[in-house]
This record gives sequence, C-alpha cells and structure tokens, in this order.
Amino acid sequence: MATVHLSDQNSILNTLDAGSYAALRDDLEPVTFKRGEVLYSVGTSIRHVYFPRTALISLIGISAAGQAVEVGMVGFEGFVGVPILLGVSSQPYQAVTQLGGTLWAP
Repeated sequence: MATVHLSDQNSILNTLDAGSYAALRDDLEPVTFKRGEVLYSVGTSIRHVYFPRTALISLIGISAAGQAVEVGMVGFEGFVGVPILLGVSSQPYQAVTQLGGTLWAP
C-alpha cells in the first residue's frame, strides 16, 4: 500500500511505499529554478533526475535545422530525466523551466 507524503508535493514520490521513500528521502534536496533555465540540453549528460514540486518543465525537441517544438510538459505529477533509468546518459531533447519553482533533486 502506498504511503502519502504530502509535504513532497510530487505525485511520483507520493506513491512510494514507506521503505522506498525512506531510502530516497535523505538524498533529496529542494532546488529552485527561474523561468527559462535549462535543466538539460540535447545530448548533454544527465547528472540528476528532477521531481517537480511547484515548477513546470517544458521538453523541447530540436531539429537538425535548429527548429524547436515543445514535445511535452512535466509538473508535480512526474519527473524529468527518464533516459537515465533506461541506461542512457543523455537527453534527446532540451528540458527548460516553463514556470519557475522548486524541484526535488537527489
């Protein structure tokens, strides 16, 4: 059964059972980003996954010609940095704060 950790303000973290949450919680730190800050650039190494609390992250695909299009958004319901969980160390898109705020970062 999932344990709710309402103070975390992130749906992914709130679904963790007590043991999993306890193992991760001590490594989480709140970080703040302003609107327009880049979390990841295309092809750069992923150093952290981020669990948004109050920030909203835009995922931007960039073509070979340099054209940009938003391919997704991540808020308190998810996290950014998914490729690292799949064994890939870089992002295929840019992650930029669309709405500044706080995120949890291990």
